[in-house]
Amino acid sequence: MDTDSEWIRIGVFDETNTLLYPIFKKESHSFDGQSIDINEIALQDLNNDGLMDFIITLEEANDSGKSILLSYFAIRSSDKTVIQLYKPFEKSQYEFKNSTTLKVKQALNQFGGPYSDASESTDFWIDFYEFKGTRLVEINRKHKDYYQNLLIDSNKKLKKLLKKIEKFRFSAQDPTKSQLELNNMFTKLSNLKLIIAKTKSVLSTQK
Repeated sequence: MDTDSEWIRIGVFDETNTLLYPIFKKESHSFDGQSIDINEIALQDLNNDGLMDFIITLEEANDSGKSILLSYFAIRSSDKTVIQLYKPFEKSQYEFKNSTTLKVKQALNQFGGPYSDASESTDFWIDFYEFKGTRLVEINRKHKDYYQNLLIDSNKKLKKLLKKIEKFRFSAQDPTKSQLELNNMFTKLSNLKLIIAKTKSVLSTQK
């Protein structure tokens, strides 16, 4: 492992400290100048090819300046060749469903939905990914049962929310609170409509 003022470099070295092959390389500072630190390096056979691959977790700042842990994946394609995948995921937002499949939770504002600090199910979208060879492939179409249930549940929530909006009345005693409540309901309305649209898109895709 090598860190300098510009780059984080991770590789495999021999006993003489000679680099045998590189694994990972990234600028050591974010676009706004904040430093990026290594949190963890884990070994795991991600694609079931018998070779140990690498999960490199870095501590970085997101767009709002909050410190988060991002996991990057590097796949060994041979004894001395490693392919660094372009797509990292926030460590707290993904889990392994099995040795090769990831379930990833992503905020809906990444897909055009309104920003929300809440952690409710209406504020997130779930994608499934599989490591295939040296690629990370989205496999949502293989999980249509999940998305069928999500569509049913989201439509129920949408009907319930529309009734709540219809019955909503402003409070003359606390109009600020009422406005916040209404804004929150419309945020959830937009997110539910986005979830429904994306779910229908998944279900309409042929295997």
